[in-house]
Amino acid sequence: MTGVLDAAVRDRLATVETIAVHPDHQSQGIATGLLETVLPRLRDLGATEVDAWTRGEETARAVRPGPGFTVAGAFLHADAAREQQLRDTFTRVYRCRRFHRHL
Repeated sequence: MTGVLDAAVRDRLATVETIAVHPDHQSQGIATGLLETVLPRLRDLGATEVDAWTRGEETARAVRPGPGFTVAGAFLHADAAREQQLRDTFTRVYRCRRFHRHL
């Protein structure tokens, strides 16, 4: 697979849940093409706005699964005032940012 885009529509707001391009194919306009392809479909579903959030995770030290479970992935939030403490603790810390566009 070269790229993927997953979006959901709730009321009039569409949210890009996932957009990713294989590292061997990045910087070739694939993500832009995926987004431009999905926008008319989102409008057809009644969306008037679309948003996307940046995100990242480092679950191994942040989540302790119960017996018999493994962590498949997690999206964790923390107070921005703790950013430096989190950066001192974890290899990867992301500040979430919202990207918004009217359709």
